Amino acid sequence: MNVKQKIVVLVMDLLLLVELTWSIYLGHGRGDEMTAVFLRTFLPLALVTVVSARLLVRRWRAVPVAGELE
Repeated sequence: MNVKQKIVVLVMDLLLLVELTWSIYLGHGRGDEMTAVFLRTFLPLALVTVVSARLLVRRWRAVPVAGELE
């Protein structure tokens, strides 16, 4: 992995932690609805974050130069 890809993974990890915290916070005061609120907020956010990060990691993949060995 090159530096750009490592930064994307780091940012993705931080975003997932923030999204998890935010989703738990939103569901905290809801009592019986906590699970539903958590799932409705966390799953879409996490899905967008992971898919976006995967696309960026693939986009910034190092292109091997002819004659170089990895």
